[in-house]
Amino acid sequence: MNSFSAIFYPSPAAKIRLPERVEPLRIAGRLWVWILAVFVNFLVCLAVFPALTALVESADRGRPGSTQWENKYFNPVGCFLLFNLGDYAGRCLASLVRWPGPTRAGAW
Repeated sequence: MNSFSAIFYPSPAAKIRLPERVEPLRIAGRLWVWILAVFVNFLVCLAVFPALTALVESADRGRPGSTQWENKYFNPVGCFLLFNLGDYAGRCLASLVRWPGPTRAGAW
């Protein structure tokens, strides 16, 4: 019997090992730094977007000769692009910068 067959078709005599009991609070206690970082990240993102970014207006809004872009589309498109481009840049940066390094709580 090859190793593939042994993994996917175990013999009837093989004992099935049940996983150990998982204690979520114990795991959360070891990962509290990462849990706090994710919480603060979402808290800041949801506090800033769209509440503060929606307050930004075009400098030429409402002036004579201003275009429809300045009057109507600047705020929603700018707000959407600012958040999503920032999100994309943050995700790309997070894949390049590995800080802090691995600890006893986990490694990549």
